[in-house]
Amino acid sequence: MSKVLFLMSGGYGEGKTYFAHQLVGVSNTVSLASPIRSDLFKIFLNTVFHEKGQDVKDSLFSVGEVKKALKRSKVSNISKPVWDNFYELLDKEDLTNLTVRAMLKFWGEAGRAYRKDYWVNRTIKLLEGLNSDLIAVDDVRFINEKEKLCKWAGKNGMKVQHYFVGCPDEGYENTDLCLGSDYKIHWR
Repeated sequence: MSKVLFLMSGGYGEGKTYFAHQLVGVSNTVSLASPIRSDLFKIFLNTVFHEKGQDVKDSLFSVGEVKKALKRSKVSNISKPVWDNFYELLDKEDLTNLTVRAMLKFWGEAGRAYRKDYWVNRTIKLLEGLNSDLIAVDDVRFINEKEKLCKWAGKNGMKVQHYFVGCPDEGYENTDLCLGSDYKIHWR
C-alpha cells in the first residue's frame, strides 16, 4: 500500500473536513488551523470563554475584552511578534466586536505576518506524531503551505494528492491552489 498525504483546499463551509474524514478518518486528519485554534483556546481559557459561560462559537466579543484577555493570559510559548501583529490588525481594522471565526482569521494572519511558514511548521510537528500511511491535511490555503507539506511528504516517502473542494469562483482567496490541485470536487 502506498503512503499518501492528502491536501485539502477550498472555501469556508465547502466540505474539506468532511471529505478528509471520509478519505483517512478523523484521527488521521490534521487541520492547518489546529495550531491557530489551540493558541486561541489557551489564551482565552479561564478568561473570556470561561467568563461567558456559554457556547462561544456564536458569541460576539468586544475588541476591548479580547485585548484584556490577551493581557491576562499566562500563555508564554507564543512568539511576541505574533501578539504584536494581532494587536496591530485589530487596531487597523477599527472593529468594535469580533466573532470567534474573525479572531481565528486575525490570529492566523498575525502568525503569517510574523513568519509565512509559522503555521505550516507547527502543523508539520503535529503530522510527525501520526503513525499512518494515509494522512490528510485540511485547510491548506496558501502556496507556501502546499510546497512545505509536499517537501515533508517527500522526505517521509509519501505521495501527495491535492484536492480542491468547492467552487473557486465563489470568492476563495487563493485560486492558485485550485488551479494547482490534482482533483477538484464540487458538491453542488
